[in-house]
Formats: sequence, C-alpha cells, structure tokens
Amino acid sequence: MIVKKITTGFVVQEYNTETKQFTSQEFVASDDVTWEDETEHVFNAKEKDSLGLGNVDTTEPYLNFEMTQPPIWETPKISPLVANPFSFKVGEQVLVTPLEGPSSFLDYERITHEFMGKVIGIHANKYVMVKDQDGDVFDCEPVQVHHVRE
Repeated sequence: MIVKKITTGFVVQEYNTETKQFTSQEFVASDDVTWEDETEHVFNAKEKDSLGLGNVDTTEPYLNFEMTQPPIWETPKISPLVANPFSFKVGEQVLVTPLEGPSSFLDYERITHEFMGKVIGIHANKYVMVKDQDGDVFDCEPVQVHHVRE
C-alpha cells in the first residue's frame, strides 16, 4: 500500500524590490505530521502503528524539503559559456517600443508607450530585461528593444 506523509509548515520567500522578482524560497517544516492513504483517509495512531509507521520518522533517512527555486531574473553579467542570443549588453542604454500585433505577454504586462531604459539582464534566454527611468523592470521581446547611439 502506498501512503502519504503530510507535513505542515510554511514557505519563506525572498523578494528583490529593485528587480521586482522573487529570488529564493524555502520550506520550513514543523513537527505536525499526518499520514493518509490514496482515498485521503487519515490514519489514527493505532492504524499508523498497525501499518508499521510508528517509528518511520525516526528510523528512515531525512528527506529534505528542497523546493524548486525561481529563475534568476537579473544577470549582472552574461557568462561567456552561455550563448547570448541577443546583441545587447548589460548596462547598455536602449529604446523600448510597443509591440505591434499579438504578444506572448498577458495584457497587463503589455508595453503601451516608448521609453528609454538600461538592459539589466536576459530572462529565460527569451526576453531582454530593461529597467526604465522610474526603476520599473520590464521583460521585453527582442524586437521591442533598440540600440541607441551614444
């Protein structure tokens, strides 16, 4: 029989106010644990002992609660070992223009006006991250980002 161990706890998430992105998270477990079967029946102490689960928490190796971390959104420098699909450099001044036609972004993220900004990184090898004069960060499709002659 397959049973599930359910551990109560909470998640601690770190948020970078400059890039407006979450940077890490971790699960902090408590000692509050329940066991249930495939039908979501929660075992009482007597049932748990009859299944041989009485000392599982102390006899089995610890399984960590490692969580998938959010992607690194801001890249201070682009590694030479990773292909940079764009010709933009971090710190470069660029012009961002609205996208014509359909976008892969949700409507509330759509850029509606032209603005000047600085490249702060590459996101998911798909978007150029640009910070505007107000400090807001935008994921831009490469066709929206234009080099500016200095």
